[in-house]
Amino acid sequence: MQVPQRLAGTPVGLSADVLTRLVTSLDALKAAVLDAAQADNVYAAYALHRVFLEHLLKVMAMFLKCSFEHSDNYATKYLQLRIKETYPQGAA
Repeated sequence: MQVPQRLAGTPVGLSADVLTRLVTSLDALKAAVLDAAQADNVYAAYALHRVFLEHLLKVMAMFLKCSFEHSDNYATKYLQLRIKETYPQGAA
C-alpha cells in the first residue's frame, strides 16, 4: 500500500498526496538536467538545475509544515495558489 493511501482520511492525507506528486516530478527534472548536461547544453542544464532546486525547496517546505503542524493547511494553500496561477481571474 502506498503512502498517500495509508494516510488518506488523516489530517495530513492531502499533504501526502501533494508530496507524492512533487517528489515524482523531481525524478523527471533530474533526468532532464542530466540529459541536457550530457548533450553539452550548459544553459539548459543550468536552467533545469535551478528549477530542480526550487522544486526541492517546495518539497522540503511542504514536508516540514506538514510534520510540525499535523494538518493540510499548507497543502491546501499550495493547491489554491497553483489554481490561481493556472487560471488567472479575468482571463479570456
